[in-house]
Amino acid sequence: MWDFLKSFLDSVTNNIKSKVTNPLLGAFVFSWLMFNWDKLALLFFGDGKVDVRVKAFKESVKWVSYGSPNAYESIYYPLITAAIYLFLMPYAHLLVQLIQSVSDLLRSKIAVKVDSKKQLNHGELIKAKAIANMQDKKGIEQVEAEIAQSQALTKKLEEEVQAHQLRTQLINEKYLESKEKANQAKIEKEEQQNKAKRQEQENEKGRFAFLRSKAEHENALISLKFPIAYNLMYELEKSVIQDDWSCSLPNLAEIIAATFGYESFEVLINDESFSALNLKKIKFIAYDADKLFARLESVISYESHKTEDDWSTDWLFEHIQSSLEHYSLKILDIESITEQITVELWDFDLLNDLLETDAVNSERAITNASFDEIDGIELQSYRWVEGDGLYISYTCIVSGSSDENKGFCGDTIDVNFELKLQLVMGGYALDGYVISKVQASVQDWGEDEKNLPNSSQTLATLKEPSEF
Repeated sequence: MWDFLKSFLDSVTNNIKSKVTNPLLGAFVFSWLMFNWDKLALLFFGDGKVDVRVKAFKESVKWVSYGSPNAYESIYYPLITAAIYLFLMPYAHLLVQLIQSVSDLLRSKIAVKVDSKKQLNHGELIKAKAIANMQDKKGIEQVEAEIAQSQALTKKLEEEVQAHQLRTQLINEKYLESKEKANQAKIEKEEQQNKAKRQEQENEKGRFAFLRSKAEHENALISLKFPIAYNLMYELEKSVIQDDWSCSLPNLAEIIAATFGYESFEVLINDESFSALNLKKIKFIAYDADKLFARLESVISYESHKTEDDWSTDWLFEHIQSSLEHYSLKILDIESITEQITVELWDFDLLNDLLETDAVNSERAITNASFDEIDGIELQSYRWVEGDGLYISYTCIVSGSSDENKGFCGDTIDVNFELKLQLVMGGYALDGYVISKVQASVQDWGEDEKNLPNSSQTLATLKEPSEF
């Protein structure tokens, strides 16, 4: 099985190489790239999405007619350039070889003339030997030496010619080898570029998949929140219909968003804290009369142009209160919330909550009393912190009975404490209270005051909830 796959891959690879090294195809591809590099640059590195760039690239190389502008850059110019490279370049190469052959011919003629002169000199020497046969031995030896020198020079010239031919052959071989390496490097570079392009495409696909998954997750969250908002809108619509007043869906959404303190219904839907779980945590929905009634007035003005009846913001606010009662929700102004919390404090287990704080415990530890009563709960002040919640300050007295077997050192503690109603969703939906700050001090130290530690007042701040 592996041999089959290997042979199949070798066959595909050889086929691709034969197509790439084809002179006509290679010349045309190179010419086409030379005239259309700008289109390819915009395709791979231009601005915009991939489908837009691909569409623009197709339009730029699309065949329209024989005389269209893109026909010259896409067909005519590349074909002409490829033809020049294939058909005229060989003749230019032959012309260079022809010019070089002239210099080779002149070099050969010079060598022949040198040999001819040598032969003539040699003939004259022979003739002189025949004429002067009787010259002394010294003359003969001198002629022989000249002949030997001439032969040596000829041999040297022949060797130099052979060495030059060998150098020329070696240079040609090196040139062909370097050309082959250059072609191989070009093919490898193109393969690397194609591999990088494929990797870039895979990365782009992965990024698109991530964005799609993120969008699907956000849509799923919105689809879970919309039924809650729709039920609130539905209850409000049922309430106002009883007074023969109709309201469009966008304005119903605007009323619900304004009720919970959101800038718009879109912000409400995209808020992660807007959920059924947080809806159950809500104890009060506070409101700013100026801001809320201004938005209600805008809705009434838009909807009331359909009828001749007059509708008021107070009337619409009553319907909002009525629709919220189906979810056991109360919408009150901040002052009313403060008053109701003050009333409810008497029913809460406030005594045990205060006795568990560090401030009251510190004061209780230096007395001889058992504390079991709380009296005189008085409201001191309240403040609204935007994006955080409502803070309410109180004073009270915690009292108890002294141990008769111990010296009297106090049975009453003055307590200043602050409650916090934290924000759970939107701008006004509040959770139940938590004690956020406590100050305490013991009254009536008695006769043994001088024997007690000097700590008549203790301040402790409880850790506030980390989530609102």
